[in-house]
Amino acid sequence: MENFVKTDANGNRTLLTKDDADAILEGVYGNCTIFSDCVKPIQKIRKKKNLSDQDKKNIISKCIFLYLVAIEASYNVFRNVVPESEISCLLTYAVSEFKRVATDPNWIATGELDIPNVSPLAVCSTILKHPVACALAFESEFFHALGTLVKATKGRDNLLPAEDISQSVVLMVVKSFGVATSSANYKFRWHAEKVFKKFESSGILEQFLRCLTLEEDRLDFILLLKQL
Repeated sequence: MENFVKTDANGNRTLLTKDDADAILEGVYGNCTIFSDCVKPIQKIRKKKNLSDQDKKNIISKCIFLYLVAIEASYNVFRNVVPESEISCLLTYAVSEFKRVATDPNWIATGELDIPNVSPLAVCSTILKHPVACALAFESEFFHALGTLVKATKGRDNLLPAEDISQSVVLMVVKSFGVATSSANYKFRWHAEKVFKKFESSGILEQFLRCLTLEEDRLDFILLLKQL
């Protein structure tokens, strides 16, 4: 299922496209277990005390597959095919990973993560573009767990996580804000002030501000403020 590389007749290799992602989802219409089929094996791997190189490759492979499906799938196909229970499965897994990593001494000291540990962040940064996923994230402890993760690290110069992680956090917050306040959001629509209050109460707003390291990130934040 998580074969995300195609090879054409000429031997050229390409990643999944929008049409590929939609076809994968439409092929499991009425019986979509794509997310749980990837998450459950990862959770089993994570129970091991020490991960082998193959374990790490398996985690990365499954997360890349979910990342591509989430980012490439069209909104309508995703909404019509993927049940809320599958999205909740992914978000619950992400929350458990955020909590686990938040207590890791290396993360606390450096603010850096290897690819298997950063993969859940990457998947979440794409799935939150879908309204139902965004709604479920707000209804769960997702943003609180994300805020706790960022808060735990002393990071670079005792201030920030690694730049790629800071950018992922900024992306998730900005994207979630846009989806939550969009008039096209079929699941729910909140006023900008309500979204900010939710971010503030979860602790992610403070950590989001810590992660504003790039000029384009600051511009995104200014655009958010203008909507209040």
